[in-house]
Amino acid sequence: MGEILSFCRAENKYPIHEEAIPELARSLSLKLDVDPYALHNGHYQANTIYFDDPQNGVVERSVDHPTYKEKLRLRSYGGEHPIYFIEFKNKYQSDVFKNRIILSEKEYEDFVFHQIVPKRNGKFQHDRFLTTLEDFIARHGAITPKSVIQYDRMAFVNRPMDNFCRVTIDTNILYRRENFHLNEPGGEPLLEPKMAILEIKIGESLPLWLAHAINDLAIYRIPFSKYGTSFLNSQAKTKTVAE
Repeated sequence: MGEILSFCRAENKYPIHEEAIPELARSLSLKLDVDPYALHNGHYQANTIYFDDPQNGVVERSVDHPTYKEKLRLRSYGGEHPIYFIEFKNKYQSDVFKNRIILSEKEYEDFVFHQIVPKRNGKFQHDRFLTTLEDFIARHGAITPKSVIQYDRMAFVNRPMDNFCRVTIDTNILYRRENFHLNEPGGEPLLEPKMAILEIKIGESLPLWLAHAINDLAIYRIPFSKYGTSFLNSQAKTKTVAE
C-alpha cells in the first residue's frame, strides 16, 4: 500500500454503529478523497498477524494502556498478488510511529512459520529495520505469531494541498488465534454485532468540520486495540470453557 515506509502521525479510534456509517461517509466524501488504493468501491481487505513472546508480554502491556507501547505485525492487503509488509507500530500517547519494510512471499512464510529473519540487502532503511527486529526478538526471548485479524476497510484521504488527514472505517472484523496463513479468510467476530471501528489519523489538529461530523453522530473516542481485544476475547473464551 504505497511506498512510504516510515512515518509519524496522531491516531485516534472510535467505536461506531454500522447504522452511522452512511451518514459519516457522506460527510467524509465532501471534504476527502477516496483512498486511491481502495479499488473495490472505496474498500479494501486488510489482513494482519500480530507477534508476541511466549508470555504474551506485548499484548498484556498494550491492554494496560501505557503511555508508550510497541507492536510487531505483518500485514497484507490481499488481492491476486498480495504485498506483504512487516512493521513496528510504536505509540506514545496519541502519536503513532510506524516503520516497515516489504517482504517477499517466501520471506513472509519463513518468518511466520519458521521464525527466520529476512536477510539484509545493503539498503539502509531495510537493514536498520532488521537490526531493530533482531533487538526486539532478543529482548523478548522469542517471537511467534499470536493473532490474525482481518477486516474490510473503507478509506478516505486528504485532497492535494490539504493538511494530512486519513480516515478509515473497519467493518466485519474477524480474529483467530491459529492458522497463520494470512490471506485465508476466517475467524470469530472481534466486536459486538453491527459495531465497527473508525480511525482518524492526522498530522496536526483535528479539522473542525470532522470534529463536527463525529460529534453530530455522537461518536466518541476510546482507547482501543484490535490485537488487545482479540487477546482479551480469547482469554474470556478460555475461562468460560474451563468453568
